[in-house]
Amino acid sequence: MAADYGWVRVSQAPVGALAVTGAPSTLVVGNGYGAFRSTDGGLNWTDVGAGFDELERSVVALAADPADPLTVYAGCQGTTVRERPYAVTRKTTDGGATWTTLPIGGVSITSLAVSRSNPDVVYESHYGCWLMADQLVCNGGVVRSADAGGSWAGASGGDAELGLGRL
Repeated sequence: MAADYGWVRVSQAPVGALAVTGAPSTLVVGNGYGAFRSTDGGLNWTDVGAGFDELERSVVALAADPADPLTVYAGCQGTTVRERPYAVTRKTTDGGATWTTLPIGGVSITSLAVSRSNPDVVYESHYGCWLMADQLVCNGGVVRSADAGGSWAGASGGDAELGLGRL
């Protein structure tokens, strides 16, 4: 007999990333098909990844701005394509109706986090190599944005190679 721990399945699809927004019952999930948003605790889902191209549809990391439930960051794994980053980071400020590509990309995005005390501070961890300001940086690590994803630097005062793969 299976124990009932109070869990209820709200999605039958595989989920690679989950973010809980600052709004009650609002969730965003990501998987190989894109990003999906629920405003009723997971009972119903809306595809909010329509702005992703086919190379960016695999969402592997998500983070929500704790002060603004409409702002979400998505780490999207792409495929190896000549002259394109292997992965991209996207941001929405309107609940997923539109997404912008942030000026950072990499081989493997593993985590995203938004500071609770200052939502302009965003962290992203990588494993492998990534593009930062048109320069290839390798060995994995954590990068930090102090302007809501507008620019990025190493999280340890300029050294992006922390040897970390996950936040």
